[in-house]
Amino acid sequence: MDLPREIVKEAAKAENAFIPTKSCKHFEKEYLKFRKWMNEKHANILCEAVVLSFLSEQSTACKASTLWCTYSKLKVMLKIKDNIDTGTFHKVSLLMKQANMGYQPIKAMVFSQQDVNTFLTKADDETFLLMKVVDIFGIFGACRSVEWYNLCTNDVKEEGSVLIVNIKVTKNGKPRIFTIVSSEELY
Repeated sequence: MDLPREIVKEAAKAENAFIPTKSCKHFEKEYLKFRKWMNEKHANILCEAVVLSFLSEQSTACKASTLWCTYSKLKVMLKIKDNIDTGTFHKVSLLMKQANMGYQPIKAMVFSQQDVNTFLTKADDETFLLMKVVDIFGIFGACRSVEWYNLCTNDVKEEGSVLIVNIKVTKNGKPRIFTIVSSEELY
C-alpha cells in the first residue's frame, strides 16, 4: 500500500504514544530481548508457537508476576511493531494461567496506625525528622517519588493549623491539592 509520507509519519507518532513515556525503554528492551532470542533460535516466522516457546523458557527462570509483566510488554510491542495480536494466541493464554497456578505473591509489611503514631510521637526529631515528614505526606497525600522531587516550599501553604499542599506535576498531568491537619483535628 502506497501512503503519503506525512500519514506514515503521523501514524508512527501515534503508535509511539501507545507506550507510556516512562516505560518506553522497558518495553523496547523486552521486545529486543525477544527478537534476539528469535535470532538465536533461528525462528524466522513470528507465530503463536514462537511466543509460546519464548514464554515457556522464561517461565523456568522467573516468577509468575515477572512472566506476566514480560508478556504484557511483549504483547503491546508485537502489536505496534509487527501488527500481531497475541490476544488470539490461546495456548499462550493457557501457559500464562498455568504459570500463575499456585503462585503466592509476597505481601509487603504494613504499619498499623499505632505503629505510625508511635513513630511520629516518640522517634527523635534530630534523627528522623525527614522520615516523619515523608510519612505524613505519604499518609495524607499519597505522594509519588516524582511528586516529592518536584515539590517546592512555595507549594506548601500554612493556614492556621492546616497545611495545604499543591502538587503541580502528577502522573496523570492534573495538578492536585491535599491538606495536612494536626492529630488533634483528626479525632
